[in-house]
Amino acid sequence: MENTSGGPTQAESVATSLLDNAMSGLVPHLRELAHSYPYHPSDLRPVDAVMQFLQTTPLSFHALRFTPTNTTELQPMLRALASLEVIYRSGQVVEGSLECDDPTSVMLSTILEKNWASILSWLTYTLEYSERAMPPKLLSIPILTVAQFLSRFSRPPFSPAIMGDYLETIELALRVWCREFNQGNEDAFINSACSMAELFGNCLDMKGLAGAAVMAIFQNPNQAEAFLKSYAIHITALDTASQSWIETMRLLEMQSWYIHLMKHLSDTTSWSSVWRWSNRNGTIIAFSKSIHTLLRSSTYIERWRLAHVGDLIAMAEKDEEGIISKVVQLLRADLAPILYECLRTMRDCTPSKLVVRGFMRHLSAYLAYPRVSRAVTVSFSHHFNTTPKATPPSDPVWEHFWTTLTLSSISVAVREATYIFQCDNLDHLELHRRNGVTSGNDTKPRRVCSGCKTVFYCSKECQRDDWNALHRLECSSASALLRARRKKRQWFPWGSKENLGAALVHLMTLISLQGADLGPIDAVSILDWRLGAPDKVKTNLCVPPTQCDGFFFV
Repeated sequence: MENTSGGPTQAESVATSLLDNAMSGLVPHLRELAHSYPYHPSDLRPVDAVMQFLQTTPLSFHALRFTPTNTTELQPMLRALASLEVIYRSGQVVEGSLECDDPTSVMLSTILEKNWASILSWLTYTLEYSERAMPPKLLSIPILTVAQFLSRFSRPPFSPAIMGDYLETIELALRVWCREFNQGNEDAFINSACSMAELFGNCLDMKGLAGAAVMAIFQNPNQAEAFLKSYAIHITALDTASQSWIETMRLLEMQSWYIHLMKHLSDTTSWSSVWRWSNRNGTIIAFSKSIHTLLRSSTYIERWRLAHVGDLIAMAEKDEEGIISKVVQLLRADLAPILYECLRTMRDCTPSKLVVRGFMRHLSAYLAYPRVSRAVTVSFSHHFNTTPKATPPSDPVWEHFWTTLTLSSISVAVREATYIFQCDNLDHLELHRRNGVTSGNDTKPRRVCSGCKTVFYCSKECQRDDWNALHRLECSSASALLRARRKKRQWFPWGSKENLGAALVHLMTLISLQGADLGPIDAVSILDWRLGAPDKVKTNLCVPPTQCDGFFFV
């Protein structure tokens, strides 16, 4: 850099002076280089100047092999910290000004890749020593230095080349994430968590060895549980601290990152274990509570960004075993009220509405299961009792959801008094006639086939007779069809073999619910209400008076 008279500019003079001083390795001069240098995207001289102080590993210094007792013995570590800050600032300028394939960014990446092993050793030693010797209130300085350095150089234009052995880098990041070095320091804890989440997300996006290094965490039960438990603690701390716009955005980013992580994990062989650990360590519940915080925030956030908790339903379906249990766990974490509030408070934005409606329609498909409808009912009851009364959304998807929930929440006593259940043995009446048994209450309680769980019988005799006559030939295929339709979120015809007369059955059920006399109990075969629900049903089920007007069909 020269001026028009041919001499160096003032900025170049300052740069030259700072670089010359920094070559001495004195910590004050290195810090001055970090904070006063006129950084430029194409100028990597500061990096060249300090890299020499990072090429020798910590254990090469005799004093650092043991706990240093004075400032002189700590000089190598302090010098390394100052050098890392210089590199960080250079990377910040390069990242902000250049494209990923710019020669300068490539040069910086090459320098870092060549020296990454020694850089990583300094990062690790800095944290280990600080955790042993520093007072808790000062721990935030080295923790944030390391966390921000790792996150800065794990994203383009520097990734994926620079991190060398990804496993070692991810191992250090995991130690920071799990609070190994910062017990009792909440400031460092919250800020470093966001940086480490960014690093993990960057590695997942890079895939290859970087993504595999993150995925490897979840192959180890101890590491995986610690990771998910830490997320619950991190998101809770961010949730508590979210007052300013910046903190609100951090909370939103941590939520988005969690969904991003879970999507990757749902395609792995350890997915069922990951879900179990998430539920056991309160990860899903903490995540859900933080969404409620953002729903109440004065900063408006597009509802589709909050409603993406609904993605967890599809992820739960990746493992066919225990799908209903997983959905119930989501509902106990208030999934349904979140979708309801997103739909109720969203602006008139068609893309957002489509997303939220899709999740609510997806959840509606599970209301047929009593465990699911009970969990939704309890969740809404608590929500409506703890939040101000508000007009529900005028939306057909919400009306269908509420209608289906209402019908599925009918008490067992009312259901048994109202529904007509027919034995699935095709020779039911003939068998009872031969045995001298009259029809009536003989269909209660229903017996379900333990193999396929798709047909029902009034008695042990009818079940045995139907097995010998027909069901032994169809049981396995019925079970496979049930799993396939459940995976596709489709209704399955419980009872009444091959769904014969389903339309008539459905009509008769609705007529019965309105109080009409249908005659003898064996006058019609019943499939069960799971064929669907009427378009509109209102009830006083756990909602404020402004939201219902008794129980009726339209």
